[in-house]
Amino acid sequence: MMSAEQPTPLATDCADYKRLPKAICDREIDQLRSYAFDGEDSIYSIDGLTVRSAGELIDEGTHVSVDFEGEEDSYQIHFLIDRPFNGGGIHAVFRAREWASINYFAIGYTRDGKFHHIKIPNARQEEWIALQFGANDLANLLQNDFTVNEDCSIQDLKVYLKGNPGQGLAHIDVLEIAWWLEAKDHPDWLLNWNAQAVVSDKTVSAVYNYLNKDRSWAEQAELFLRNGTCPLSGKVQLDWDVDAAKPKELDEVNSHRFSWHALQPVLILMTYRHNTDDVAALYAARDFLSGWLESSYFRIEQDRKYAWYDHGTAERLIAMLLIWEAGLEQCFDLRFMSRLRLAVFRHAQLLASESFYASHQRSRYHNHAWFQDLALIATAQIMRDLPSAKMWQQVAIERLTDQFDHLIVRDNGYAILTENSIGYHHGVQRIVEFAAQLVSAVEGLETSFPDIASELDRFSRYYRYPDGRAPSQGDTFRKPNAATNQIYSGEAYQSAALLTLPNAGYVVVKANHDNTPFMLTMVATALNATHKHQDDLSFTLFFEGIEWLIDPSFYSHEYTSNIPAYLRSAAGHNCVSLRKGEYRIFPGHASITAKQHEGQYKIKGQHSAYAGATIFREISGSLDNLQLNFFEEVQQQIGSGQVDIAAMLSLHCGEGVRAAVHAGTVTLSHPDSRYTVVMRFPVDNITVSNGLIEQGAIRGIVGQGFLEYQPIDTVEVSLPGSGRICWGLEVIPHE
Repeated sequence: MMSAEQPTPLATDCADYKRLPKAICDREIDQLRSYAFDGEDSIYSIDGLTVRSAGELIDEGTHVSVDFEGEEDSYQIHFLIDRPFNGGGIHAVFRAREWASINYFAIGYTRDGKFHHIKIPNARQEEWIALQFGANDLANLLQNDFTVNEDCSIQDLKVYLKGNPGQGLAHIDVLEIAWWLEAKDHPDWLLNWNAQAVVSDKTVSAVYNYLNKDRSWAEQAELFLRNGTCPLSGKVQLDWDVDAAKPKELDEVNSHRFSWHALQPVLILMTYRHNTDDVAALYAARDFLSGWLESSYFRIEQDRKYAWYDHGTAERLIAMLLIWEAGLEQCFDLRFMSRLRLAVFRHAQLLASESFYASHQRSRYHNHAWFQDLALIATAQIMRDLPSAKMWQQVAIERLTDQFDHLIVRDNGYAILTENSIGYHHGVQRIVEFAAQLVSAVEGLETSFPDIASELDRFSRYYRYPDGRAPSQGDTFRKPNAATNQIYSGEAYQSAALLTLPNAGYVVVKANHDNTPFMLTMVATALNATHKHQDDLSFTLFFEGIEWLIDPSFYSHEYTSNIPAYLRSAAGHNCVSLRKGEYRIFPGHASITAKQHEGQYKIKGQHSAYAGATIFREISGSLDNLQLNFFEEVQQQIGSGQVDIAAMLSLHCGEGVRAAVHAGTVTLSHPDSRYTVVMRFPVDNITVSNGLIEQGAIRGIVGQGFLEYQPIDTVEVSLPGSGRICWGLEVIPHE
């Protein structure tokens, strides 16, 4: 065993951040007492250290391990030292294994009879976690109401887990622990920066390339410079009185508060300055940043949720980095640059902490966490003279790789976001392209990011209709059918194709009818629940420049409200729904396959989202013409008890498409089409609704933007009591 209490010099090589003292190389240490459980001695005879736990303590040789079982709800390993240590910082490297669920991990110490600690809300299992906090760390201040416990007498350290071990044994492993006293003065390397420091031009270019994807920012910046209105995300311009610290309407809308504290006005102005060389935009951005630092960083900000929101904090760090780079170029004054460098350092330290990672999300695996990693990589490259720069870069790349492994599925040469929304897919494609450019800025740094970015783009380009639109799957804003003079049917496909992505849950048919392209899609995405609608086995159909059968799109994130609840429901998609029964979304509940032979194809899908029932769909057709045969079936699962299989098939028409019913036949027409779509059913219990908005009875609408909807024709067909039906669809030219 290793025990030490002595002044420790700053560690400048942080390549292996999981080992002491390199894990705390981002601070100046005056005194350190540490224990690394490296197998040199038995844990039962550690000089000056006592280990306690309600679980069974085991010496694994390389680490301390404690086995837990039962239903205690909280579990801990308690390390006590015989002599108090005057300091404010603690550190531990630990790991959870085989827990059924974890609410949170925490490390801390006892002070005045209370457990002073910080939590990890979304901890990984089976991986070593290095967590530390000092008295003045933002991670500590944010979780402890900005209370600073500096130079306090510490005599213990707890590794604490709140969770459920399940039926068997669950384990907590501890590799090393430490207490430290941090220097009161800022270290020389933090504030004595080199004015000639070389900033990675490739990194700065990568940041601006990402920001320039939003072309509305030029207009917003010009409005601010001319009229003084505050530019925020979503093309928002708020009136801002010249004698007011903030716009009056800022606190009325949460997204405005987020945008303000994310320093998006700075990002807008700096992007404009980068594109135009307008120095007025630079100094306006500097003024905005100075005001925010004074009111919300160097003083305690009352709006803590949005001032320290995980995603917003990452965007703010990127904004500060751009001002730093411009400040080096323009020779900004020493005081401003020193205060900015301190804020950048503390922000990066916070983003690197596991206690803050995706801290506002229910799950660790969320695209908001990606921004934290991207901001860390950018910081490591723009302020690469900081001793912790390499550590931050390594942490960020490891975490981002893990994020992509969980949230992006690579299938048959394509990469697809698993969050069930093509709109969000397009958004994260930009983020992954940004990540690829950032890592490419470092010579010799090899990652999978460029390949993933290319494969995401490949799917985005493929999953589009000939007129450039994409199906409005999941939480995606819809682009409606075009007006008469703007309809574009597209050139005929050079060759017909069936694309099957069973791992991702997509099938796409691209073929021609009468030398006019059509595109058929069917989905069964079942990898996670984020942004997912009840759209399993739903399909869309595009032909002759018109989307005839559509996904009714997204309305708002108020999922339980009447309109968004309908638009997310199975009844709101082109699929079969049960009139009674709860639709459950869980990983693996749906599947899809497709095969073709001699120009004929068959798509098969099934899902078990409804308890006690399995729903099947088959679509067969030809790659030579647009004629489709459908088979729908609701099947009771064996041993599930009686299931009410009263089922309904819903079909939603695109804008401008009208549906007419006559004796089991539905005809779809559009004033700008040379064709009629004919659907034939073996039943005549068919209704058409248009713009029906009543309490508990919404039908015939499509979402077309945030809190916006339009009426459309929706066809509903009641399935027979057997729960199965065969029907057909074909297109015929007007006579």
